[in-house]
Amino acid sequence: MISLSIVNEILHQIYVKKGRQEAQKCGYNHHNMAMPVIESYQFGTIVIDGRSYTRDVIITPQGVLCPWWRVQGHSLHPEDLTAISELDVEMLIIGQGSNKRMEVPRETLQHLQQKYGEVVCLSTPEACQRYNQERKSRAVIAALHLTC
Repeated sequence: MISLSIVNEILHQIYVKKGRQEAQKCGYNHHNMAMPVIESYQFGTIVIDGRSYTRDVIITPQGVLCPWWRVQGHSLHPEDLTAISELDVEMLIIGQGSNKRMEVPRETLQHLQQKYGEVVCLSTPEACQRYNQERKSRAVIAALHLTC
C-alpha cells in the first residue's frame, strides 16, 4: 500500500516539472502541501518552521533555499532567481530588507512580472507578513533580504 505522503510527493513533482494544470489533472492541489511558515523575523534573522536562518532566503512551496546570493548584493537581477525559475507559482514576494535597501530595477521587475505575474516588493517585515497571509490560499514564493 502506498502512503498518502508518497502520492502527494509524486503529484508535487508533477506540479514542479509540468505545471499546475497537469498536476491538477492528476488530482494534485498545492494547498494540500504544507507550505513553510515564517514564525518570526528580526533584522538579520528569520525563523521558518522552527529553524533559524541568518542568511538571505528564498521560501518556496517545496522548502527554503539558503543562502540566497545575488550577483550584486543590494540590487536584484533576474539571474538571482534562476534557482526558482521552473516553479509554477501565482505570486512572488520580494523582501527588500528591513530598510528596503535592496533595489529592484524597473527592468528586473518587468521581467519578473512576465514570469510570475503578480510581484510585490516590500520591506522584509511587511514581506514576511504578506507571505504568511498569501501562503494560506495560493502558491507563493518569498525572496527575502534579511538585513538592511
